[in-house]
Amino acid sequence: MLTVSVLGPIEIRRDGQPITVPAGRSTEVLVRLALEAGVLVRTERLIEDLWADAAGTGKNTVQSKISQVRRGLGDPGLVVSGNGGYTLDIARDCVDALRMLVTAVDAAPVNSVNLWGALGCAVAYSAALLATLDGFADLILARDDSPAGRLTPGVGLKFGSKLAAAAIAVISAGIVLALDENWFAFTCLTIAFVIVVAIGVIVMVRHTRASSGTGPHTSG
Repeated sequence: MLTVSVLGPIEIRRDGQPITVPAGRSTEVLVRLALEAGVLVRTERLIEDLWADAAGTGKNTVQSKISQVRRGLGDPGLVVSGNGGYTLDIARDCVDALRMLVTAVDAAPVNSVNLWGALGCAVAYSAALLATLDGFADLILARDDSPAGRLTPGVGLKFGSKLAAAAIAVISAGIVLALDENWFAFTCLTIAFVIVVAIGVIVMVRHTRASSGTGPHTSG
């Protein structure tokens, strides 16, 4: 098994034994292929990355360095050519830099909470709660001010628009929290909204019953 170490002194080992690749461009070509182990690196890309300061470098130069790398590795099949480029045919975890990158990605926190997103959703929920309370207050005041406690079309439309705006804000914020998988904030804010709506409904029902009980009575 071939392993390549590029973090620190460059070291190539085969079955645990160090092997020597010609220094200079040949080693640079091997390192460049190792950094994309198992992936085709086009010849033009190798020239751009390794011979950027040498105008007129051609494919023949790259082929020469590849031949030196193959001889140094002792197994020509480790460097596969085709489709206009070359591939170092080893597993990615055989390269220390790629192995460390995978370890860092695996160790990164998963599903980290988007605090700013949660804050924005909390503000949206708060605005929805206030709009809902305001709508219920309009209904109660309108019943007191109108004959026989009947609502005018304007008041009904006003209440409906506020409730619709509150619902849109809640649904939008809920979608954002769900996509962010912030289930704690989603649950807490949703429960708070349901409680406020329930309180508003209870207060309005009680007020309606109280108004009906204290209304004028006709005597026979």
